[in-house]
Amino acid sequence: MKKVVLKIITACMVILLILGMIKVIPIFVSGYNMYKTAIAKTSISEKVSDLRGKNDYVTLNKISVEYQTAVIKSEDRRFYHHGAIDLISTGRAMVTNIFEGSYAEGGSTINQKLEKKLYK
Repeated sequence: MKKVVLKIITACMVILLILGMIKVIPIFVSGYNMYKTAIAKTSISEKVSDLRGKNDYVTLNKISVEYQTAVIKSEDRRFYHHGAIDLISTGRAMVTNIFEGSYAEGGSTINQKLEKKLYK
């Protein structure tokens, strides 16, 4: 009896995994295609050059440490712990997006916000 239950649970998990992959793969492909399209139009280095050329561009050393700390605390409190990509937030966003069937959540780290703003 125990073996039968274990086989049923295993089969259910495999089915859920396959269904999840069927749902996830198109989202990954769509996101990658969005990335390729954005980069093809304007490269990241061109975007950075454009940004640095603006009249209101300020280098980081001109911004007070207190202001930098306040922005990081309010925008991405784990910024110094996760590096460029926050896997916890990205995983949560992926699960939400899978259940929603669209890009309902994501891009919440400072780096991701910058990219969204540059390529909007």
